[in-house]
Amino acid sequence: MEEKKYQGITVKFEPQWVRVVTDDALTGYLEQKSRRDAERLAEWILKQYQMLLGYPLKIDRDSLAVEILIHAYMDTISEKLEENAEQSEIPVTVKRLLEKLCGKVQRHTDVIDCGEKEVDSNRLVFDGLSMFHESIYRLLE
Repeated sequence: MEEKKYQGITVKFEPQWVRVVTDDALTGYLEQKSRRDAERLAEWILKQYQMLLGYPLKIDRDSLAVEILIHAYMDTISEKLEENAEQSEIPVTVKRLLEKLCGKVQRHTDVIDCGEKEVDSNRLVFDGLSMFHESIYRLLE
């Protein structure tokens, strides 16, 4: 396993997996400018993975960014979904999926395990949610 840092955020790389340490460095980075910084982090992770392992990680940038945000801000997402129930631009089916996911995701995980779909059963969920990444960013801002 290779370990690298980006803006103080620790990311561990291994075949088919990246593991993002959830700590003050991650939340501080995500709160600097906007939740869109999760996209930049995801891009860096994908480039580093390619350089370190010699082949691409089979995870889409938006799927990876959404997974990081949902794990880092699951409590905030749950609260915002309740507060903005009527005026939410997120489709009802996606809202229900997010609520269910936030309820299932282990609270306060120390590490966000992001794996390719062959090894990570949650990948399909985050891949599906990735098409709503703009709405998720707005929900968190």
